[in-house]
Amino acid sequence: MLSTRFSENRKRRGGLQQVLIAAVTLIAVAVAIFLSGRTYRETRKMAIEQFHQQELILARSVAIGIRGFIEYLEDDLLALSGFPVVQRMEPGILKTMKVLFMGIHLQTSYRRLDKDGILRFIYHNKGWRKELIGRDYSKEAYFQKVRETGNVVISGLVTNEIGERRIRVVRPVYIEGKKGTREFNGVIIGSFDPSTLNDLFIAPIVAGKSGYAWLLNGYGTILAHYEDGFIGRNAFEVRVERNPDISCKAIDQIQGRMMAGEEGVGRYVSGWHRGQTGKIDKLMAYTPVRINDHTWSVAVCAPVSEVEETIRVITRSNLYTLGFVILALVLGGVLLFISSYRWSRSLEREVASRTRELKKTRDYLDNLIRYANAPIIVWDPENRVTIFNEAFEKMSGRSEAEMMGKPVELLFPEESRPESVQKILSASKGEYWQTVEIPILRKDGEIRIGLWNSANIYDEDEKLLATVAQGQDMTEQKRAEKALKQSESQYRLMAENVTDIIWTTDVNLRFTYISHSVERMLGYSVEEAMAQTLEDVLTPASLEVAMKAFAEGMAAEEMAAEEMEQKDLSRSRSVELESYCKDGSTVWTEVKVTGLRDPGGRLVGLLGVTRDVSERKGAEESLRQSETQLRQSQKMEAVGTLAGGVAHDFNNILAVIRGNADLALMSIEKDHPLNKYLDEITKSSTRAANLIRQLLLFSRRQPMEMSPLALNSLIQNLVKMLRRLIGEDITLDLNLDPETSTVEGDAGTIEQVIMNLAVNARDAMPEGGEISITTRNVHIDDEYCKTCTYARPGKFVHISFQDRGMGMDQAVIDRIFDPFFTTKEAGKGTGLGLSVVYGIVKQHKGWINVESSPGSGAIFHVYLPAISMKAEEKVKEPVSLEAFIGKGERILLMEDDKALRETSEKLLSDNGYTIFVAGNVQEAFHLFEREGGQFDLIFCDVVLPDGTGPKLVEELLKLRPGIGVLFTSGYVGEKSAWSAIKKAGFPYLQKPYSLPDLLKAVKNALKKK
Repeated sequence: MLSTRFSENRKRRGGLQQVLIAAVTLIAVAVAIFLSGRTYRETRKMAIEQFHQQELILARSVAIGIRGFIEYLEDDLLALSGFPVVQRMEPGILKTMKVLFMGIHLQTSYRRLDKDGILRFIYHNKGWRKELIGRDYSKEAYFQKVRETGNVVISGLVTNEIGERRIRVVRPVYIEGKKGTREFNGVIIGSFDPSTLNDLFIAPIVAGKSGYAWLLNGYGTILAHYEDGFIGRNAFEVRVERNPDISCKAIDQIQGRMMAGEEGVGRYVSGWHRGQTGKIDKLMAYTPVRINDHTWSVAVCAPVSEVEETIRVITRSNLYTLGFVILALVLGGVLLFISSYRWSRSLEREVASRTRELKKTRDYLDNLIRYANAPIIVWDPENRVTIFNEAFEKMSGRSEAEMMGKPVELLFPEESRPESVQKILSASKGEYWQTVEIPILRKDGEIRIGLWNSANIYDEDEKLLATVAQGQDMTEQKRAEKALKQSESQYRLMAENVTDIIWTTDVNLRFTYISHSVERMLGYSVEEAMAQTLEDVLTPASLEVAMKAFAEGMAAEEMAAEEMEQKDLSRSRSVELESYCKDGSTVWTEVKVTGLRDPGGRLVGLLGVTRDVSERKGAEESLRQSETQLRQSQKMEAVGTLAGGVAHDFNNILAVIRGNADLALMSIEKDHPLNKYLDEITKSSTRAANLIRQLLLFSRRQPMEMSPLALNSLIQNLVKMLRRLIGEDITLDLNLDPETSTVEGDAGTIEQVIMNLAVNARDAMPEGGEISITTRNVHIDDEYCKTCTYARPGKFVHISFQDRGMGMDQAVIDRIFDPFFTTKEAGKGTGLGLSVVYGIVKQHKGWINVESSPGSGAIFHVYLPAISMKAEEKVKEPVSLEAFIGKGERILLMEDDKALRETSEKLLSDNGYTIFVAGNVQEAFHLFEREGGQFDLIFCDVVLPDGTGPKLVEELLKLRPGIGVLFTSGYVGEKSAWSAIKKAGFPYLQKPYSLPDLLKAVKNALKKK
């Protein structure tokens, strides 16, 4: 029993011992697990916080770089908008844009839009870009916003004309108005590819092993991303498209805070990462990029798995530790120490690895600043230099080693040091420099002028860490301005006493100097001339010529400079311009212009010499008019020669045709079938005769009988004929001034003018319309003669013919009076109507001109000299042909054309006359002698094969005075022959003639016997 109890007690104690061992073991294991879990959580928390801080530092560095990039571009736009040549879009604007473009990234461009949003200039201007000039961008949101607010605007992500993505920085451009106010004159745009931001700031960022950065604008659009497919997409939408099964609530909330301009860290689940898919837990840090009134945000993210990789290593170590703890119950605390030691070393290695990665990022940012093109300097809150990049070394002539830790004020010249130090202190207190001018003292003593902007860098507690300043060297530009002032004084001294006007302008074509000779040439004082613009100085036509010549000249010089890599600094151009004088008159000048350049070869203005060439221009104009008149005279002479060559023989032929037709009509009854054919022969011969008459009228070879004419009566007498000519679908409107003066003219040819102009107006209105004929008295003065060179002063009668037809362009107007020129179809016009009108008006010592434009009808103006004599009214009484029948009178007919001689003989003999015919002078003398001079009338052709009619008649009348004389001809070739006929008062019958005309002429000649 005792042994059993002892055994039971031993078992009980063994059980208790086992329970105690088990309990202690379980407690030790629980404690170990608890400590391991706590260690894991603390380690995980610390690792994530450290990773978040690293991401935040990277995001801030990217934000500083992007802000600096945009501000640098804004500064260039500000500089451009300050140049007058850019403000007014004048010659030289591309050169100015090119100069400021040199320091800009190659994927950037400049554009200049006018106040209406029309693209006027673009740089760099190559390839497809030339085709954009003149395109309307007024509907673009960024243009409208700049015009409304007057502030700098940064556009969202836009797609340009060839499908490239662009971000545009837009600054307004103002000019000074006439009342001294600022007037909006368009915008200047800096446009760059968002891939530039990606290449410079986003793509180089790597957080952890595979983390990356991306840039979001205030509208939720991704502007930069290592994966090009994301750029330009809405960040809220693209994630749902990639993996719709994953909730984006967490990242959407984070992006909302980013768009609100907040800074922070977060965690979210993504559906992809650098080729991986599925649910990927990520850590992210974000910080705002504030640019004017825009807020962008930079985010840096990386998978949580990369952070937890370290934690897993630690976790495995903890598991080992847990095993060692359990073994420590048996083996003791040695293994626990080893396990703890291993855990500690692992943590140290992880921290060291993260530190190296952080240093790599810092080195990248340091290089980004150090090797930038623009001078950059960084100083601490004590104003000691901490960063001094290579561009600043070149500008100051000092090395970074010399300036590290030294006060910033050592860089300033002594005389301007207090002012510059004050600006440094204001920047450190938070004042932002947009453009501040601070001179820099080089090590060699030279002073360089720089334009600077600045920004402060703060830690998480808003404590100032450093101030960054970025500059632009403006020394050469300042020197150029000084050199220009010196050159102006030299030009002024040289130009004081010359007779020509010497002047200079700036690149905006505003006068900067005018010599005193302007008062002698144009009547203006120097002060008055300096206050004028080219619009005030030049007539509108000359202003257009000048602006075109200046623009082409400047463009040619720039192109030559680019292609030949050298400039022709002595190149000049000449142009003739008409300038206004002070008294309102104008003077023709020859202007020679040469470009003014600074020492660097940049165009800064124009030098011009203006010379009075009025006398030369007058001589040239007189010569031109003389040449024109000579050509017209030669043209008329040629037509006259042609007409004269054919008129005599052709009229003889027509006279035979007409005479035989009359004989045939006399031989048959009126109802005979051949009557209508003979009548057509008569009409055709009349038309042919009129055509020859028109040729002779135009060439002034047709003799005219001048007498006082009442134009109103002459026109009214023609109304019935005119209405028959123009047709029923055209209305004739007469506006005849009853006070219209008398003119001296040939009634027949003036009637020809009226009919030809009426027919011409009719032909211009094939669909019908109205012709207005107006007469009035006018007085032509010297002012009118200046605009119409062929006019002359005096009193004239003005006749106008106006139609509402198709009108004419200038090319037709220039040739409208040329012989044989017509706009009608072939066979529908001879081209002589208006030529005849022109010739007749000229013979009457007047002139004719025309006003017309396509679709507006035409007005022909005829001017004839007025006379004081009154016109005699002639009343025509109808006379029967029976009164002209002969009574056996003896007529000596002299005609060299056999057919016409026989026809005329037949016509006269059949109507009661006794006819004796001769074919030449010799036959006429023989016949006259044979008949003893017993003739009542000599009917003689003016042109004979062996002499002239007037000379023959003169000899015959000497033999027997008192015989009646009647001359006839198809064309009087010699003026002397016609003069002799008129002087003697002999009647004249024009060939071809009809039977009634012949009989009347013979009867009248017999009465004058």
